[in-house]
Amino acid sequence: MDFFGKLNAKNTFGMFEQGKGNNMVNIICGVLLIILIIVIIICLVRKNDNFSNKKENDSDSVCYLIVRDGCGFAKKAHEQFKTNGMRLGNKTIQVIDLSEVTSKLGSEINSKVGGATPALVCKNKVILGLKPHDQYLKDVSEELEEDNDSNNNSSGKDILLIGSMGCGFCKKAKELMEKIGLDYEFVESNSPRGLRHMKHNNANGVPLILKLSTNKTINGFNEKEIINLKN
Repeated sequence: MDFFGKLNAKNTFGMFEQGKGNNMVNIICGVLLIILIIVIIICLVRKNDNFSNKKENDSDSVCYLIVRDGCGFAKKAHEQFKTNGMRLGNKTIQVIDLSEVTSKLGSEINSKVGGATPALVCKNKVILGLKPHDQYLKDVSEELEEDNDSNNNSSGKDILLIGSMGCGFCKKAKELMEKIGLDYEFVESNSPRGLRHMKHNNANGVPLILKLSTNKTINGFNEKEIINLKN
């Protein structure tokens, strides 16, 4: 008795019947059953992958408030977030103890926190100290904008010239950089990106020249310093 005959003998599947004339029907039903099993397995695997991706993406919407027992400022920060529904803008706030930072967030974050509480961690950015809710929101937004700006540097240039084409010294800096063959990117100082660089470097005027790989900053037009960027 073949496999399908055994199934039919046990009355497991009424669709299978013994007999030479039904061999083709048995084969077709068997193939369909195998296909159904394969489809179910694929669906389960995809569902598991989607769940994993969702968990990974959800990490971007969570900030961590680091506290420790006996710290009055950490307690106040926690109470402040409770008042705001444990939310900061579109992000959820999760509270963890200082002793858990390394195990949950890693040694690099623990180094940035440096034992200070309260500390607010969003992605890889750390905001230290007790601040008003609006200030936390502003600081986190600025930190993440700067991070996105550095990660989305489409030109890939190491040297940035932040300035305005209406500025005479900016034009001189641009001409000199082109003359000596510097590979640079011009960023308009009044653009959101330019304004962030100006604020981050406490620049009150332009041109502002940055060499990203060495954190070199040149405020204003300085011929000697610009030429040294070649080195």
